[in-house]
Amino acid sequence: MILLAAATIFAVHDDNLFELGTPPYNAGSGNIAGDGNPANGPDWGDLFNSDGSLKDVIGVSGRPDYKDYGGIGADFVKDDLGSGGGIDQTIFSGGKMTDPVSAWTWGAGTVPKKDDLRNVYLYAVVNPVPDPNDGKNHLNLYAGLERVVANGDAHLSIELNQSAIVPKPDHTFSGARTVGDLMVSMDFSNGGGFGTLAVYKWNGAGFDVLQTLGAEGCNAADTVCAFNNGVPLTGIAGDAIDVNGFTEIGVDVTSLIPNAGALPCFSAVMFKTRSSGSLSSQLKDFAIGNLKLCGLDVTKNCSDTLSGSPVNFTGSIKNVGAVPLKNISITDDKAGSVIASLATTTLQPGQSVSYTGSYPSGTSTVSVTKQCTAGQPGDLVLFSGTITNTGTVLLNNISITDDQPGSIISPPSISSLVAGASANYTGSYIPDAIPGVRSDTVQAIGHKADTSAVQGSGSATCTAIGPPSISKAFTDSVIPQGGTTTLSFTITNPNAMTLTGIGFSDTLPSGLVIDNPVVLTGSCGGGSISTGTDSIGLSGATLGPLGSCTFSVKVAGTTLGVKNNLTGKVTSTQGGDGNEAFASLTVQEGKVIIHKTSNASSSTTLGSTITYSYEVTNTGTSAITSFTVTDTKLGAITCPVSSLAPGASTTCTATYVVQQSDMNAGSIYNKVTVNGVTPVGPVSASDDLTVTLIQHPKLTIHKSAAETIYNAVGNVLHYNYLVKNEGDVSLAGPVTVADDKSSNETCPAVTTVGNGDGFLDPGESITCTATYTITQADLNAGS
Repeated sequence: MILLAAATIFAVHDDNLFELGTPPYNAGSGNIAGDGNPANGPDWGDLFNSDGSLKDVIGVSGRPDYKDYGGIGADFVKDDLGSGGGIDQTIFSGGKMTDPVSAWTWGAGTVPKKDDLRNVYLYAVVNPVPDPNDGKNHLNLYAGLERVVANGDAHLSIELNQSAIVPKPDHTFSGARTVGDLMVSMDFSNGGGFGTLAVYKWNGAGFDVLQTLGAEGCNAADTVCAFNNGVPLTGIAGDAIDVNGFTEIGVDVTSLIPNAGALPCFSAVMFKTRSSGSLSSQLKDFAIGNLKLCGLDVTKNCSDTLSGSPVNFTGSIKNVGAVPLKNISITDDKAGSVIASLATTTLQPGQSVSYTGSYPSGTSTVSVTKQCTAGQPGDLVLFSGTITNTGTVLLNNISITDDQPGSIISPPSISSLVAGASANYTGSYIPDAIPGVRSDTVQAIGHKADTSAVQGSGSATCTAIGPPSISKAFTDSVIPQGGTTTLSFTITNPNAMTLTGIGFSDTLPSGLVIDNPVVLTGSCGGGSISTGTDSIGLSGATLGPLGSCTFSVKVAGTTLGVKNNLTGKVTSTQGGDGNEAFASLTVQEGKVIIHKTSNASSSTTLGSTITYSYEVTNTGTSAITSFTVTDTKLGAITCPVSSLAPGASTTCTATYVVQQSDMNAGSIYNKVTVNGVTPVGPVSASDDLTVTLIQHPKLTIHKSAAETIYNAVGNVLHYNYLVKNEGDVSLAGPVTVADDKSSNETCPAVTTVGNGDGFLDPGESITCTATYTITQADLNAGS
């Protein structure tokens, strides 16, 4: 019962492993076509496509089907035909089966059809259920062989070699047989029918017989089976196969090893035909499979390295065969190589192990690193770094120098450094007083035992950051008492980098105040400008590389005398404190003054009417018998009175309508002058004012189509786009529109509309056009 169960479950022809033959496994039951049912086990048609490639139609996508059936390997070998007028590029030109491999030769030529291999199929699987007789999971190898014809006696063999035997370019073969190599040899009768089968083992000098099969079918232990095809078949590649032209073989390779010994490492499978049944007969045709029953795949990657540094490498070792491999070791051919111990020295089929290693490059080198810090121009530049012997030999008398004049380095030299050792250094130098980037290099020169020099260098770049600078000026150098002038400030960043946190404060001298209402013009780097009764300040400004800003404020003189004005230091986050700015103004006793204001506000815009007020005051002791007021924008201004007694004042008014040119400019500037006559001579004074206008650019667009419906593919729709300037600022042409449907939008030149001045003025409009051709998708959508 035990033997019967073993034969049934573990037979090489059992359907659960491979469809070797067709049940009930009689003579002539060899077949090719598969049924695609994984439960029945695969046949050749389940494993290969018509071009010989591996199928991938069941199980996991991207994984060949032979793996989904439980196999460990599959291979399709197409051999050249050397009969029927064809030339086979790989046939034996000399040698016998019993000759050493070194005596075999090969070349291109022809062989008889009966000896001509056409296609060979291979499939290997490890039985997932341990054999009850030895407790091992047996390796089963299956092969299918197509011959061109089945007439005449023929002799085929399948040889499993531990050392790969492959043809060399000089038409000999590399490799050799190894003790334990196996060979399955088959003889066929003149009619192509199956004759006998024998399994041989190479003993070092010849072949020992392990198993024999006297007829088509299986041996008693079901460890060796062979079947011919009893009916014509179609091969994987579409070839017509005559009766007995196809042979299927199944071998339980593990069972062939005596006393349950270790399975040899078979790394190659070779197919041969020969001229007769004798093993000493002449060899004819051959084909070599790519299926590895045993083998290692080794990868290696090396890292880039600095001269003198060790070369590091990594890789993996993979068992690409069908048997476990033990006592795995790895070496490298580079002198001084060191490879870390492997995580495991035993690999199961398909298992991998990684490795790492290194070897010295053998050069004499020294490396230098350098870092530096710099403050403001004129401050010490501090630097530091490391000198490292990156070679493999001792370096002596290592000097350290810096290319900046006046540099001081500690220590200035190092007596010696062994391979891989390092030493630190520090240093400093005084740079010039100009802000900017400074780059310098430290050089180390050491000497080998033969006194030859080895040098290396390291550079670093530091930026000396200067503070911002400030300047100031009054528009007028002399003003009358009660008169006004403009005080301007300019701040400059002298660095090639951005400065932030820029600010300063300025307290005006006695008798000089900020005019009321406050008239502030300009800005500075997004900073905050604040004013008091007699002060102005800036904080939080940012200026880009080499940037500057200017802003101004209107001031008034309240007392007589020279007004010397000195600001506080301008400062920044990165550059620290900069200079102070000085300006001087003289306030004299006036006979007449004029003060100009307006009612303009943030809502003042195009078409708004601005009312200007001009307060004229006689500050002298003589009556002004007549005077005139003239505005550079409005001309002569009418006043309520034409004369003023000492100390008297009058307010004149005029209006001005904001023009388009004013909106485009963004501000309105005008200056007013009063000229009067007194008994003691003429008097005169002036004042100016800038009104800032807030611009509101705005465009609208209205789209229309000439057509209201469409009913066919190819209909053309004509679009119009009415673009109108509804803001208060003239906009320069050209005008463009973009439509997500059409691609031929066009707009006329701006000079063709409105006043033709090249601008689209407020209220002016322009019409652009485009077309669109209806598509089938548009018809389907219905709109």
